[in-house]
Amino acid sequence: MLKYLRIANRRILLFPLCSAMLLIGMSIFSGSSCALSLTEAYALALQNDPTFQMAIKEWEAGQEENNLGLAELLPKLSFSYQNAPKNWQKMESHSENRLGKRIKEEREQQYGSYNSAIILTQPLIDFEAWARYQTRQSYALMSDARFRAASQQLAVRVVNSYIAVAYAQDRLAQITQQRIAYEEQLKHNQKLFSSGEGTRTDVAETQARYSQVFANELTVKNELDAAIRDLQLLVGIPLPTDLPVNRLSDAPKFKIIKLDLKHYTDWEQLALRHNPSVDGCPPKS
Repeated sequence: MLKYLRIANRRILLFPLCSAMLLIGMSIFSGSSCALSLTEAYALALQNDPTFQMAIKEWEAGQEENNLGLAELLPKLSFSYQNAPKNWQKMESHSENRLGKRIKEEREQQYGSYNSAIILTQPLIDFEAWARYQTRQSYALMSDARFRAASQQLAVRVVNSYIAVAYAQDRLAQITQQRIAYEEQLKHNQKLFSSGEGTRTDVAETQARYSQVFANELTVKNELDAAIRDLQLLVGIPLPTDLPVNRLSDAPKFKIIKLDLKHYTDWEQLALRHNPSVDGCPPKS
C-alpha cells in the first residue's frame, strides 16, 4: 500500500512500492553488476532513514494539533440513554365496605421504562476556543515547514553520501593504477640494477614512491569503507564494499540548471520563497 502525506496541497510519495525495494535489495545482495542509482538510494532512504522517519511522526503529530483546534470550534453533540427494564411499583389503597369496615388493598406491578436525550450545543462567540484554534493551526504550519526542511535535508544527505562513494571509488581506481605503474617500474629498475645498467638511487626512489602510493591506497580504501557505511545508514540495507554506483558522466543528457541570479538580493528572495527553514520570514525592506 502506498502512503501519501498532503503538504501544501501536494501529494508526496513517502514509501515506494515494496516490489521495487525488493528488486533493489535482491540485486545488491546477489552481487549483481547493476549499479545503485541515485534515485534508488533516495527511495530507500525515504523508507529507512531513521531521521526522516522521525520527521514523519512529528508531522503527523502536528496535523493532529490542527484537528484538535478545529474540534473545539465545531458543534458538540451529546447523546444519553437510560433503560430500566424492571421497575417495581407498590400501590396501597384504603376503602370501606357496606358494613363500614375499613379494608386495606395492596397491589404490586412491574413495568419497563427508558429515557434518551440528544443535546446539540454551539457557542455563538468563544474567544478562548478561537485563540486555541489559531495556536494549534500555527503548530500545524510549523510542522509542515519542518517536514519540508527534513525532506530537503534528506535529499542533500543522500546526494552527499552518494557522491562521496563515487569520489572515493574514482580515487581508489586512480591510485590503484598508480600503484600498478610504480610496481612495474620498481621491477624494471631492479632488473636494470641486477644487470648493472641501473643505479641504487633509482631503485630507492621508485621504492619510496611505491610505498607512498601503497599507503595512500590503504587510506582511500578506509575512506571508501566509511563512505559506504554512511550511505548504508541512510538506505537502511547492507551494501557491499565493491558497490557500483552511477556517475553523472554516464548520463547521455545531463544538463546543468542555469540560474539567472546576479545579485545577493535575488538569492535572498529565492531562499525566502522556497527554503522551509526561513519560510514565513518577512523580507527586508
